Amino acid sequence: EQYKKLKSLNFSFEDVYENSWNEHFEIAKKLLKQHKGKIPENHQKTERWVTKQRNNFKNHKLHSKQISLLESIPYWSWDPFRDIFEKNMKLLEEFVKSSGNTNPGQKQIYKGKVLGVFLTKARLAYRKGKLDEVYIKRFKRLGVKLEPSRIVGSVRYYD
Repeated sequence: EQYKKLKSLNFSFEDVYENSWNEHFEIAKKLLKQHKGKIPENHQKTERWVTKQRNNFKNHKLHSKQISLLESIPYWSWDPFRDIFEKNMKLLEEFVKSSGNTNPGQKQIYKGKVLGVFLTKARLAYRKGKLDEVYIKRFKRLGVKLEPSRIVGSVRYYD
Protein backbone atom coordinates (compact mmCIF):
# COMPACT_ATOMS: atom_id res chain seq x y z
CA GLU A 1 0.00 0.00 0.00
CA GLN A 2 2.74 2.47 1.00
CA TYR A 3 4.81 1.25 -1.93
CA LYS A 4 2.01 2.13 -4.35
CA LYS A 5 1.59 5.61 -2.84
CA LEU A 6 5.31 6.34 -3.03
CA LYS A 7 5.49 4.99 -6.56
CA SER A 8 2.58 7.24 -7.61
CA LEU A 9 4.66 10.20 -6.35
CA ASN A 10 7.58 9.03 -8.54
CA PHE A 11 9.64 8.30 -5.44
CA SER A 12 12.94 6.81 -6.57
CA PHE A 13 13.67 3.61 -4.67
CA GLU A 14 13.63 1.09 -7.50
CA ASP A 15 17.41 0.84 -7.61
CA VAL A 16 17.71 -0.04 -3.94
CA TYR A 17 15.01 -2.71 -4.14
CA GLU A 18 16.23 -4.04 -7.47
CA ASN A 19 19.86 -4.10 -6.36
CA SER A 20 18.95 -5.92 -3.16
CA TRP A 21 16.82 -8.44 -5.07
CA ASN A 22 19.62 -9.02 -7.60
CA GLU A 23 22.21 -9.51 -4.85
CA HIS A 24 20.03 -12.09 -3.11
CA PHE A 25 19.29 -13.73 -6.44
CA GLU A 26 23.00 -14.17 -7.26
CA ILE A 27 23.71 -15.68 -3.84
CA ALA A 28 20.74 -18.06 -4.12
CA LYS A 29 21.72 -19.02 -7.69
CA LYS A 30 25.26 -19.86 -6.63
CA LEU A 31 24.16 -21.91 -3.61
CA LEU A 32 21.40 -23.77 -5.46
CA LYS A 33 23.83 -24.70 -8.24
CA GLN A 34 26.56 -25.78 -5.83
CA HIS A 35 24.24 -27.83 -3.60
CA LYS A 36 21.93 -29.26 -6.28
CA GLY A 37 18.79 -27.36 -5.31
CA LYS A 38 19.32 -27.18 -1.55
CA ILE A 39 20.35 -24.20 0.52
CA PRO A 40 22.80 -25.24 3.27
CA GLU A 41 21.58 -24.79 6.84
CA ASN A 42 24.17 -22.11 7.59
CA HIS A 43 22.60 -19.82 4.95
CA GLN A 44 19.29 -19.09 6.69
CA LYS A 45 19.01 -15.57 5.30
CA THR A 46 19.15 -16.93 1.74
CA GLU A 47 16.72 -19.73 2.61
CA ARG A 48 14.24 -17.13 3.91
CA TRP A 49 14.70 -15.06 0.74
CA VAL A 50 14.05 -18.11 -1.48
CA THR A 51 10.94 -18.98 0.56
CA LYS A 52 9.74 -15.40 0.21
CA GLN A 53 10.15 -15.57 -3.58
CA ARG A 54 8.12 -18.78 -3.69
CA ASN A 55 5.39 -17.15 -1.60
CA ASN A 56 5.48 -14.01 -3.76
CA PHE A 57 5.07 -16.22 -6.84
CA LYS A 58 2.06 -18.00 -5.32
CA ASN A 59 0.55 -14.61 -4.47
CA HIS A 60 1.29 -13.16 -7.94
CA LYS A 61 3.71 -10.57 -6.53
CA LEU A 62 6.74 -11.28 -8.75
CA HIS A 63 7.53 -9.53 -12.01
CA SER A 64 7.85 -11.72 -15.10
CA LYS A 65 11.56 -10.85 -15.29
CA GLN A 66 12.08 -12.13 -11.74
CA ILE A 67 10.14 -15.31 -12.52
CA SER A 68 12.30 -15.94 -15.60
CA LEU A 69 15.50 -15.33 -13.66
CA LEU A 70 14.49 -17.70 -10.86
CA GLU A 71 13.39 -20.37 -13.32
CA SER A 72 16.77 -20.12 -15.06
CA ILE A 73 18.51 -21.43 -11.92
CA PRO A 74 19.43 -25.11 -12.21
CA TYR A 75 17.42 -27.20 -9.69
CA TRP A 76 14.95 -24.33 -9.11
CA SER A 77 11.52 -25.38 -7.90
CA TRP A 78 8.44 -23.37 -6.98
CA ASP A 79 7.25 -26.20 -4.76
CA PRO A 80 10.11 -28.49 -3.70
CA PHE A 81 7.96 -30.54 -1.31
CA ARG A 82 5.51 -31.38 -4.07
CA ASP A 83 8.38 -32.18 -6.43
CA ILE A 84 9.90 -34.62 -3.92
CA PHE A 85 6.49 -36.21 -3.30
CA GLU A 86 5.96 -36.59 -7.05
CA LYS A 87 9.40 -38.15 -7.51
CA ASN A 88 8.68 -40.64 -4.70
CA MET A 89 5.23 -41.37 -6.11
CA LYS A 90 6.72 -42.22 -9.50
CA LEU A 91 9.26 -44.53 -7.84
CA LEU A 92 6.45 -46.26 -5.94
CA GLU A 93 4.49 -46.68 -9.20
CA GLU A 94 7.56 -48.21 -10.88
CA PHE A 95 8.15 -50.51 -7.90
CA VAL A 96 4.54 -51.73 -7.79
CA LYS A 97 4.48 -52.34 -11.56
CA SER A 98 7.76 -54.28 -11.51
CA SER A 99 7.20 -56.27 -8.28
CA GLY A 100 3.43 -56.47 -7.87
CA ASN A 101 3.92 -55.52 -4.22
CA THR A 102 1.50 -52.69 -3.27
CA ASN A 103 2.64 -52.55 0.35
CA PRO A 104 6.44 -52.22 0.56
CA GLY A 105 7.89 -52.75 4.03
CA GLN A 106 9.43 -49.94 6.06
CA LYS A 107 12.92 -50.96 4.99
CA GLN A 108 12.14 -51.61 1.30
CA ILE A 109 14.67 -49.70 -0.78
CA TYR A 110 14.05 -49.08 -4.46
CA LYS A 111 16.50 -46.99 -6.52
CA GLY A 112 17.95 -45.52 -3.33
CA LYS A 113 14.62 -44.52 -1.77
CA VAL A 114 13.03 -46.14 1.26
CA LEU A 115 9.53 -46.59 -0.17
CA GLY A 116 7.90 -47.85 3.04
CA VAL A 117 8.74 -44.60 4.84
CA PHE A 118 7.32 -42.56 1.96
CA LEU A 119 4.13 -44.65 1.99
CA THR A 120 3.77 -44.31 5.77
CA LYS A 121 4.05 -40.51 5.50
CA ALA A 122 1.51 -40.48 2.65
CA ARG A 123 -0.92 -42.58 4.70
CA LEU A 124 -0.49 -40.23 7.66
CA ALA A 125 -1.25 -37.25 5.41
CA TYR A 126 -4.33 -39.13 4.18
CA ARG A 127 -5.55 -39.79 7.74
CA LYS A 128 -5.11 -36.11 8.57
CA GLY A 129 -7.03 -35.10 5.43
CA LYS A 130 -3.94 -33.46 3.91
CA LEU A 131 -3.30 -35.76 0.96
CA ASP A 132 -4.20 -34.21 -2.38
CA GLU A 133 -7.14 -35.90 -4.15
CA VAL A 134 -4.98 -36.43 -7.25
CA TYR A 135 -2.58 -38.57 -5.21
CA ILE A 136 -5.40 -40.45 -3.48
CA LYS A 137 -6.67 -41.50 -6.92
CA ARG A 138 -3.17 -42.51 -8.03
CA PHE A 139 -2.64 -44.63 -4.91
CA LYS A 140 -6.00 -46.31 -5.44
CA ARG A 141 -5.30 -46.99 -9.14
CA LEU A 142 -2.06 -48.66 -8.07
CA GLY A 143 -3.92 -50.83 -5.59
CA VAL A 144 -2.19 -49.24 -2.60
CA LYS A 145 -4.39 -49.25 0.50
CA LEU A 146 -4.63 -45.96 2.34
CA GLU A 147 -7.02 -47.34 4.96
CA PRO A 148 -5.67 -50.02 7.31
CA SER A 149 -7.20 -53.49 7.01
CA ARG A 150 -6.81 -53.86 10.78
CA ILE A 151 -5.44 -51.99 13.78
CA VAL A 152 -3.83 -53.81 16.70
CA GLY A 153 -3.00 -51.42 19.51
CA SER A 154 -1.25 -48.53 17.83
CA VAL A 155 -0.08 -50.61 14.84
CA ARG A 156 -1.88 -50.27 11.52
CA TYR A 157 -1.78 -53.15 9.03
CA TYR A 158 -2.37 -52.69 5.31
CA ASP A 159 -2.35 -56.34 4.19
